[in-house]
Amino acid sequence: MCETARAWLAGRPDPAALLPPDALVAAALQLPYITVNRGHEPAIATLDDTVERVACLLLGGRRPPVPLRPVEPPGGCVCQRLPALAVRRVLLSGSSRECSQVLLIDGETKSDLDVMFELAGADVCWPGEAEVPPEPGSTRLWVRRTEQEGFVLLEFEQHAECRHRERRLFSAAVARDLLRAHPALFGGREPGRAGPASTTAVRPYLPYPCDLLVCLPLRRWPSEEYGARRRPADWPPPGLVRALCATPALLVPVGCTPQEEHQWRLSFSRHEYAVYRALTDRQRDCFELKSYYLKTALLWLAERRPPGDWEDVYGSMLAVLTLVAEAAGQRRLSCYFNAEMNVLTGRTEAELTELAESAASLAGRLTSCLAALTASCLQRFTVEQLLERLLPPAPAPPLDVSRELAEGCRAPMVEPDHGADILLLCWLDRAENVEPGDPINFRRRGLCLPGLRDRWLVGEMEEE
Repeated sequence: MCETARAWLAGRPDPAALLPPDALVAAALQLPYITVNRGHEPAIATLDDTVERVACLLLGGRRPPVPLRPVEPPGGCVCQRLPALAVRRVLLSGSSRECSQVLLIDGETKSDLDVMFELAGADVCWPGEAEVPPEPGSTRLWVRRTEQEGFVLLEFEQHAECRHRERRLFSAAVARDLLRAHPALFGGREPGRAGPASTTAVRPYLPYPCDLLVCLPLRRWPSEEYGARRRPADWPPPGLVRALCATPALLVPVGCTPQEEHQWRLSFSRHEYAVYRALTDRQRDCFELKSYYLKTALLWLAERRPPGDWEDVYGSMLAVLTLVAEAAGQRRLSCYFNAEMNVLTGRTEAELTELAESAASLAGRLTSCLAALTASCLQRFTVEQLLERLLPPAPAPPLDVSRELAEGCRAPMVEPDHGADILLLCWLDRAENVEPGDPINFRRRGLCLPGLRDRWLVGEMEEE
């Protein structure tokens, strides 16, 4: 369909003049698959609480802190023991928390839930930090920098009875297996792997696939550059910058290659959520471009571009794609929260070349891609009919995507097998504002729950 749209546009005498890109962007942004939920905060708070309750129950507790099985490295020294290790907090991260997850058009694939288990019982200290006594029972760990900025090693503090000269490592590989020692989290089945995370889907409690990852909190944020950075667009606001700088970063295990067995990486997932929520509506329209690299580019541009430039959503999307293509070509895209870190570290030359070419190609095909996406949702139109409908001066009323979806759209078919599935669908698929008797709203949200939708519409589902 994308190629059909390209051919149609190429056959016009002056495609740019005939088809204002913003008209197509406005239509695409109404689709249920990419619409941003402006009332996201209450839903996330509820889902955060639900995920934490479920995780704690599966770990054998009711509320944090929930003890984990003590780490006893085989043949290890007494300094390597972590007797007080526990889950202090369970929270969502990634696209689910950001409200940037996507329902694919085929309705079969959903974004996974990224769940972070913040650990207590390990006191992590950065070199040069003032000595502060650890909490009773906690094990002191010291950060040692590596050659790659943002990647570190964790060393156990030596005890008087230690016989070894050098500090022993708390390996990221050991941390990755902490949750795997609790079979209930994985329904008694062998957990999968997704980089450093363990994957599970424990129905009916966790109906979507979940990536589970442990993390360790730092006492501080090890970057002074962010607070002192010059911001031409006066974004983020000074108050938010101060709050971000006062929020400790996290350490998460790195991937599963032999070279990364012991390494940990700085994570700014708490900070990312805060700045994403501070974006303006127009800036968040560009947030529909996915992938961590595109989001990083968006945050850098939000600091640099004048606020008025974001009114051109199509041009803003092109600016984000162009920045990613240029960064991949230069083999460097700085982490937004720590400019010394390169988020492209670890990618091969072939992967970076492909990233640069893909971003440039998408920028060149953005109009036709948006047309293909919109037409594939609105089965009532072919790509050509959709583009004709958007031509100025419009011979027909402006395209109302919501109404077209209500009259006949391709809605994802979901077969829930438990009440929890329905609740999570409502949260994740942004249907928390659906009201009984509102079929247009229900269809526009992209939900079609067989056997339940009709009962909802006649008001018979209040108790359920």
